[in-house]
Amino acid sequence: MKTYAGKPELLFEADDWKNCGCWVDKENSDTEWFVFFKHQEHNHDWITYKVVANGRVPRKANYWFARNKKTGQLGFAKDLASMSEHRPNLHSNIMRIISEEF
Repeated sequence: MKTYAGKPELLFEADDWKNCGCWVDKENSDTEWFVFFKHQEHNHDWITYKVVANGRVPRKANYWFARNKKTGQLGFAKDLASMSEHRPNLHSNIMRIISEEF
């Protein structure tokens, strides 16, 4: 199976992205998954999230989605659906991390 590389170091170096958590997938080579966020410029109630693998993983190494911090509404949820289907443990832990953030 083809693998893809996440590059969390690029987001750690970016001024507008902030790290809000990390989860280690003990079932899959101890892969670290970092969660970054930034407020959307047009409406600060909406937050863009990027979940990034630290290293190479099969299928997908980066997931994007948005969430309204006031209502909890999710946007751009295609990546979340893929994460839920292919990496359910990652999905549940990411949802826990972002629910604790705001």
